Amino acid sequence: MTEAWRKYRGAPADGTPLCSLDAIPDPGTHGVLVGRFPVLLARNGATLRAYVNACPHQFLPLDVPRYMRRFMDHWQPELCLICESEIWPNLL
Repeated sequence: MTEAWRKYRGAPADGTPLCSLDAIPDPGTHGVLVGRFPVLLARNGATLRAYVNACPHQFLPLDVPRYMRRFMDHWQPELCLICESEIWPNLL
């Protein structure tokens, strides 16, 4: 476990069993919850890596400019990916 892993509250202790090796496709990934702590396991041959599944998600109404402004001001993202199936004129 790296030092970065330890900074997450609720991270499993070193040596905590997460799942059987057979549960992870080779090559492939498998997500598990250890308590309420999300972990993504990636396997490629003899290499097995565990990642904290900590990608933040934010939901907001896209057609209200002040909410979009507050979102951008608060998070100050380097990249903002907006996924929607409709066109929102206020964002153009």
